[in-house]
Amino acid sequence: MIQRHLERVIDAKIESILETHILKEIVQGTVDSALSECCDKVLDECEMHKNEFSEHVDDSKTDVRITADDCMKEMEEQAQKHMDEIEEKAQQYMHRIEDQAAEAEMSAQKTGRNLQRWLETSAQSLPASKSRPSQGVLSTKGRRSSF
Repeated sequence: MIQRHLERVIDAKIESILETHILKEIVQGTVDSALSECCDKVLDECEMHKNEFSEHVDDSKTDVRITADDCMKEMEEQAQKHMDEIEEKAQQYMHRIEDQAAEAEMSAQKTGRNLQRWLETSAQSLPASKSRPSQGVLSTKGRRSSF
């Protein structure tokens, strides 16, 4: 009887140990498998998001380049427009200067003619004694060379 009881207890203990050990291995295998699947899924998701992010960054870089190119073109157009305006103003000022130079030249010629007439008139109105160099008064040429 004791022997039977011992056999049952031993059998129960062996069965309990085997069940616990086998159950532990099954649970561990299941957990390892689930963990591996989760890690794979997380890595796949990360890779997918990484690729999406890289595409988004590349698209944004392209947009920035396009915008920068557009800005550069607009600045070049504005600069050219201002250069053309400056060129046009310079031409206008050059024409004004040329016109003023012509006016100044004509005015100087007119003043010169008026002065020449005045000198001729003044010379004619001088008394004869003062206009003769032989009486001690130097001529215009003589006066200029004396300086």
